Amino acid sequence: MTTTSCCDPQKRPRFWLEFSAGFSLAGQEWAAMVPDMAPEQVLEVKYETLIEEPEETLNKICLFLDVQFQPSVLEYDQNSTYSKPDAALTYQWRRKLTPER
Repeated sequence: MTTTSCCDPQKRPRFWLEFSAGFSLAGQEWAAMVPDMAPEQVLEVKYETLIEEPEETLNKICLFLDVQFQPSVLEYDQNSTYSKPDAALTYQWRRKLTPER
């Protein structure tokens, strides 16, 4: 049985290549749009910050959207099939980057 490695581009499944290409393109398009936008139209949120400081980050998002922050948004896992992200995995993307990135 052969295992696939996310770090070896030759062994990545096709869906992963398509997904990562689309994700990369979306990032490039966003970076190209931001300079043409007014500062009040842009709020960039880093995933790492959202995981490490969820209440503060969600508060900033709510202010940006002009909606009132509700602490209950932090309890979504109590009434959902979704669980909270594992903070230990927050930076796993760094380990999975290929040398060309």
